Amino acid sequence: MQTKKKAWINLIVLIATLVVNTLGGTGLINDSSQSEVSRDFQTLITPAGFAFSIWSLIYGLLAISMVVMIIKSNDDYYQKAIEKITPLFWLSSILNMAWIVAFSYYQIGLSTVFIFGYLLSLTRISQILRTIHQPKRWLLPLTFGLNAGWLFIATVVNISAFLVQIEWDGFGIADTTWAILILIVSVVLCALVLLRL
Repeated sequence: MQTKKKAWINLIVLIATLVVNTLGGTGLINDSSQSEVSRDFQTLITPAGFAFSIWSLIYGLLAISMVVMIIKSNDDYYQKAIEKITPLFWLSSILNMAWIVAFSYYQIGLSTVFIFGYLLSLTRISQILRTIHQPKRWLLPLTFGLNAGWLFIATVVNISAFLVQIEWDGFGIADTTWAILILIVSVVLCALVLLRL
């Protein structure tokens, strides 16, 4: 398949992902928005509602990235990027949509599996972009790095929501202690990923 055609398909896949995210965010899937489901399984590390507005920035950067990849599909750097990350981008988008649907239907355990796969695919995209990095080529690393970074946080929150759903007692340890431990582990893992990428 031609590189430019892959770039166009990437844009179409992103649009489909945005449609599913919009349907999920507005409660048109199962009459439950992501924020409503999150409120039903509130944890001590669930971010405030306004924190989720970062998705506007992430999806805005993704849209710009997809358009730039179409326009510059003959450029050596973007050609390599399209060829190397396209299958993973498609996989990440499918997992993103699957996560939205599962979460909207209160299938928190299943949504945890999907969001974890989504995170792994984005992390792999970030690793690939690092191997083909060129000076002044910041758009794709920023876009996918920010997406993976925020998704890491969302994955931790999703796992916590699943533990609330199954009424896990935390081995008798206080919720605040678990919240602190989870935050410490998350910071350490983020630091390790940053050092690696």
